[in-house]
Amino acid sequence: MEFKKLGIATLVATGISLASTVNAQVINLDIDSSAEELVSSTFSFLPQRVRDVTSFSNVSFTGNDLQSGAFSTDGNTFLDDLGINSGIVLSTGSAFDAIGQSNTSDFTSTRFNNPGSDRLSSLVGRNTFDAATLSFDFDVADNVAGVVVDFDIVFGSDEYDPFLFSSFPTGENNDIFSVAFDGVSLGQDLVSVDRINRLSPDFELFTSNFDGNIATEADGLSNRINLGGFFETGSHSVEFSIADVSNAGIDSFAFITANFEIVPGDIEPTPVPELSARGASLAIIFLISILLLMSENKKAGGLRLRNQLA
Repeated sequence: MEFKKLGIATLVATGISLASTVNAQVINLDIDSSAEELVSSTFSFLPQRVRDVTSFSNVSFTGNDLQSGAFSTDGNTFLDDLGINSGIVLSTGSAFDAIGQSNTSDFTSTRFNNPGSDRLSSLVGRNTFDAATLSFDFDVADNVAGVVVDFDIVFGSDEYDPFLFSSFPTGENNDIFSVAFDGVSLGQDLVSVDRINRLSPDFELFTSNFDGNIATEADGLSNRINLGGFFETGSHSVEFSIADVSNAGIDSFAFITANFEIVPGDIEPTPVPELSARGASLAIIFLISILLLMSENKKAGGLRLRNQLA
């Protein structure tokens, strides 16, 4: 069986109402996590059978320490409503604002005056700033055909709604998050303020937080988004990156968790039953009989149609 590497992205919206009260929501955040611990937290749900065929290396994080962290929930948060209860968060500002008790500020902004991301800048055609980037390699053992990798993402931003479509063409002014497999960005700018909002074609992916009922400083956030693909045996690279676009103000963030599924390497095609000489003859006779019957029915049908027209 032949498999091909997929460089495609799929958007899967989980339309669950985020109606939990802020007082009941507890999201624990550890900003002291090393880059290796961030990767481990991203894949915290991997079963042992997946861990046996995958390994991680060349792990690195670029950004301020406040821009990333490992999180877990108490089981009663807006993330749990969306089917996510642990993983990592990356932010263009302070990751603590992603798990605030309520939406208390209209323009949350922590400026680190750090560089942006070259890859994200090339995607949107503008300069980016204060990028937070986690990258690593993963290896798939040669005793399987490959693995299917799925990343679940919840994107939020305080740029909703005042900065929608402001000053520049759509997708070129507001914050963006992207996942790259083997150097190829999945979905291009699928995960951005300008792409996911109440006025966009993907409005069903958007949830407003203007009333502050969701425990985050974001004025709006996405539902759960899924990005992934199939990767065969060998070494592959992954990069998560989020950045401010056009200026270093007003923050955005992304919660990320991952799932792997193994594609076994011992799948055999189903054999086609062989026909005996007598069986083949009977099959041919049967087929000829069916064709003759269809021909007679067609003639009769045509006669009936001509009689009706007459």
